[in-house]
Amino acid sequence: MESLSEIRVVDPVVTTLARGYRNAAFIFAMLFPYALVAQRAGKIIEFHADDFVKRNVVRAPGGARQRVTVGHEGKPYATVQKALDGEVPVEHQEEAEAVLMIDMGQRASNSVMANVGLQIELAAADLATDSANYDPTHVETLAGASKWDAAGSDPADAVENAKQKVAGAIAQKPNTLVIGSEGYSRLRNAPAVIERIKYVRGPEAQVTQDTLKAYFDVEHFAVGEARHGEPGAFVPAWGKFAVLAYTNTASLAQGMMDRGEPSFGYTYRLNGYPMAEMPWYDRTCGAWVYPMTSEDTPVIAGRDAGYLFKDVVD
Repeated sequence: MESLSEIRVVDPVVTTLARGYRNAAFIFAMLFPYALVAQRAGKIIEFHADDFVKRNVVRAPGGARQRVTVGHEGKPYATVQKALDGEVPVEHQEEAEAVLMIDMGQRASNSVMANVGLQIELAAADLATDSANYDPTHVETLAGASKWDAAGSDPADAVENAKQKVAGAIAQKPNTLVIGSEGYSRLRNAPAVIERIKYVRGPEAQVTQDTLKAYFDVEHFAVGEARHGEPGAFVPAWGKFAVLAYTNTASLAQGMMDRGEPSFGYTYRLNGYPMAEMPWYDRTCGAWVYPMTSEDTPVIAGRDAGYLFKDVVD
């Protein structure tokens, strides 16, 4: 019996494009950077703060030595296969090439890649905006004057306080802040932000993502622009949430070498994926089919490394 790898005929060019493909709207990798794995199931690498515990390591001559158990296994994980085919009727392919000089096959591949990426983005957003995935003291619901677009609020101070809470839990200050698109659009006109930047960049300065990155003093700042739903009724994937987290952007192996630094999350991806198979012609409907398969799943690896703000704007 043939194995799956023997049955599948991979298109190496499109597969390479798929692995490097990034939709500007997707930000999941900011909170859940890729961790390549060799098998579809295993143990989530969970991080703890044992490295930073104050200990008395002084040893008297002949005395017993203290020991620290080093481990990393946590809850089970399983990569989730996402498979989608792009279909191009041969009539559309011929007309597009003859009239518009458009390669519908490449367009189909890009469309499928974007749609598969959206599913990962939605899964990551669901994880990151669920308060049940955080320590209860790392969840804050804003109301009234505390909302970031309210007069008198101080978003930078709120984030700084959250940084201190996370640092108290993992001995690392968060380096990443992501916010939903609606929160970003309101935050750009927030009185506290406008007041702060006018002294630095002048009264006519525009508030951009780079401005807010400096305002919040974080290494990474990203806006979740992705939407989903039905045409005419698309809704933001990241809602009115903001997520502050420490994310180790090094490879998973390097992160383990670096004293096992805690990281909020990872996207476990099976080696060799996403994979684009060679297109094939479906005679039953007269269309070319462009298959794309991905095997990945975002997971929270260290919940204490994150802080969730809910309802950041009206």
